[in-house]
Amino acid sequence: MEKRKMMVCAAVAAVLVAAAVVYYLFFMRGSGSSIAKLDDQEVSPALMSQLYSIANNGTLSDEIGIGTVTLDLLPVANASALVENGKPAIVYVGSDACPFCAITRWGLVIALMRFGNFTGLRYMTSSASDIYANTATFTFYNSSYYSALLGFEAAELSTNDGKPLQTPNWIENATLGRYNLNNSEVPEDARGSIPFTDFANRSILVGAVVSPQVVSKMDWVEITAALHNSSSPVAQAIIGSADAFTAYICASNASLRSSAACNQGYIANVRLPNQRA
Repeated sequence: MEKRKMMVCAAVAAVLVAAAVVYYLFFMRGSGSSIAKLDDQEVSPALMSQLYSIANNGTLSDEIGIGTVTLDLLPVANASALVENGKPAIVYVGSDACPFCAITRWGLVIALMRFGNFTGLRYMTSSASDIYANTATFTFYNSSYYSALLGFEAAELSTNDGKPLQTPNWIENATLGRYNLNNSEVPEDARGSIPFTDFANRSILVGAVVSPQVVSKMDWVEITAALHNSSSPVAQAIIGSADAFTAYICASNASLRSSAACNQGYIANVRLPNQRA
């Protein structure tokens, strides 16, 4: 496989302790900006409603397809399906500081809203001192997700000013160690990097599929407004990401294929390279 330059945040330092991998990220602290005033506040019901509406707007997604996304997720070979409480599970590991995590969360949130509901999702901005400073996004920290079809595990390793935040649980540790740090399919210089997403042990993504530059200097209201315009670069990137993630979720387990989300036209027409059936 050709090794591309991946859009990732700083590699994660790993230490094996009692068969668990503990990760730490270090970023320079910044002064922040006015957009960061909403950090850690719960997303408003109005914005959540808008996101759910966008997530389930089949016409909008039909027009966009995968937009500006390059489908280059990596296959997982010789692995049992990742199942939690009898449901296929999606695992995400990132950091509040990481701008590439920031843009990935937008697409992942919209994709997951097609299968279930978030509670306690909060506003967040990426590091004020990293590239694409103060990218408007969300944090999965202290949020919960319910779906009758999917399990979802998420860890944010650090705050957006670089302080340790969460230690990955055993599921997150296992997938990170096996399919990121010790995966020969991942370019050596990207192993251990974030964001990391595991689609039920059928496909994994190390890095982002679009650049945070597309939403640079925009706030949540501006980004959400742009998502309603199928020709906007923001919609092409974020809804394109959501459609790609949805397609990989649907392909990860036969139990999902009869769901409403998996029977939309935009999913049926997406080709999935490197996808293990």
